[in-house]
Amino acid sequence: MLKLQNADPDAGNRTRLVQVKKQLVDVSGRLVQFEEGMVPPARMQSFLEGLLARNRAIELLGLKTLAVTRVGAALAVVAAAQDAATSAPEEGIYQHGIEIRLAGTYNELLNYLADLERMPQRVMWNSVNFAVDKYPRNTMVLRVYTLSLDRNWLVV
Repeated sequence: MLKLQNADPDAGNRTRLVQVKKQLVDVSGRLVQFEEGMVPPARMQSFLEGLLARNRAIELLGLKTLAVTRVGAALAVVAAAQDAATSAPEEGIYQHGIEIRLAGTYNELLNYLADLERMPQRVMWNSVNFAVDKYPRNTMVLRVYTLSLDRNWLVV
């Protein structure tokens, strides 16, 4: 009975804490590896310009920076309220986007998208609006994003 009284009541919690810390290190490593494969936000404009240089027949009609958003922000309303109360900087994954307007033939614009998908550093795109102006000229509005752990964003 004395041995049971001397047993550490927090032993199970300590073991679980060690396991959770190991999982956190693993997830953090995978997140950093994922981020390294993405185009950094500061290089996003030069990345898109380089891609346009490879596709000289495409005309750039416009380029605008989209607002930085925190991934999962809708789910983190309580956390944001707590951050605001403590005035601590928000941590998380941030989505940095650019809307690009291009003009060219169907094949030229298709090749641009194919080149975008083949690049070694990745970006994501979530919307494409395509319209035919006057055959063979078409316009495409493309929203391109990168992800980063850094909230700072470059204004184009």
